[in-house]
Amino acid sequence: MSGSAKLFPEGCDKDPNKRIATAKASEAGTLVIRDVMPGRYAIVLLHDENSNKKMDKTLFLPKEGFGFSRDAPVKMSAPKFEAAAFEVTGAPVRIKMKVRYL
Repeated sequence: MSGSAKLFPEGCDKDPNKRIATAKASEAGTLVIRDVMPGRYAIVLLHDENSNKKMDKTLFLPKEGFGFSRDAPVKMSAPKFEAAAFEVTGAPVRIKMKVRYL
């Protein structure tokens, strides 16, 4: 999860304020990220099938499952920050995401 429009999505790992959360595939379904400061954020989801902490690709296409907050559509490239962004205030926020496989 990143609040940086400049770094989203490819550079989220360089965001000093990023939040990383993991879940085992057998436990996937709901992921809770706690203690988030108010602001505008976007989420990149990766099904890291081989646990190497990166998106594996073949001919520039993802080999592993991926998704974005607000189910931002993927066309010829990853969505822009604004397409995936959501507001965090003080109340809990629920974000639905689909994992896509190409």
